[in-house]
Amino acid sequence: MLFLLAKKTGFSLPIRIENCVKCDCNRGVFNCFLVQKAKNVMQQTATEMQELVPLLYVDDIVHSSTFYCDGLGFEQKLKWEPDGKLAWCRLERGNAAIMLQLAVPEEDGAVEERCKGVGFFFLCDDAQAMYEELLSRGLTLEPPKVAFYGMNQLFLKDPDGYELCFQNQVEIPTVE
Repeated sequence: MLFLLAKKTGFSLPIRIENCVKCDCNRGVFNCFLVQKAKNVMQQTATEMQELVPLLYVDDIVHSSTFYCDGLGFEQKLKWEPDGKLAWCRLERGNAAIMLQLAVPEEDGAVEERCKGVGFFFLCDDAQAMYEELLSRGLTLEPPKVAFYGMNQLFLKDPDGYELCFQNQVEIPTVE
């Protein structure tokens, strides 16, 4: 990810080469980590996956990060700040994670294009409880509704217009 960010944004990532503290090789800590990671990946089969973490390109990453953290209860776990300015971050809440990256409009397109047809559905314990929590965090929302297929769904949009849905399974009432 950082390689892609460095390539895309033109920032360089300085890496100091020292003997590895783990195995004392001369590749350096970072390079030794990459070699070990590559060996582990090659030993895995193609069907093994650990997680899927979407990357959202955003116009104002500070504003978006604040929305997800303060408004939705995510925590910032990782960040990249070239020249002291936030350019990428990983946010987590429970078992859910997303990454935010500062958009480059010439490469990533306009905000309307980036989020068109894109939705993120978070499975939660109780969409009604989530609704009440988000209201207490200051968001203005419509209450969740039960879809015909039995999902109680709370829909909202983030600052860039990405559609978010917090949902939980409910029993569908039978009609007699």
